[in-house]
Amino acid sequence: MKSISPKRRYYEEHRWSVFTNDMEKCYFCHAPIQDKHEIIYGANRWNSMKWGYVLPLCRTHHNMFHDNHRLTLEWAIKCQQHFTDKYSYKEWMEIFHRDYKEILKQKYTNQN
Repeated sequence: MKSISPKRRYYEEHRWSVFTNDMEKCYFCHAPIQDKHEIIYGANRWNSMKWGYVLPLCRTHHNMFHDNHRLTLEWAIKCQQHFTDKYSYKEWMEIFHRDYKEILKQKYTNQN
């Protein structure tokens, strides 16, 4: 098994959120958390932790995110909007390499 760097371990252990200061209760129902969910996943999971795009979730709401791709995209868009309000779209693309607004539009615009 590959070991992780001290920097990455730090981000794993000190996840925080731009959406809430209370990392001990589910963002949606305020139950005790079971997971700290990185909103932006995959190759950008580390960036999600670094920039605070994390939600504290109970098991039910964590499963809801994993079962609902549109919900995941909508929250990724909230992250993108938060970032671009503070920095720039160009910097977002340099770091995250994905325009989630465009992905949502392409995926759901042509569905009936």
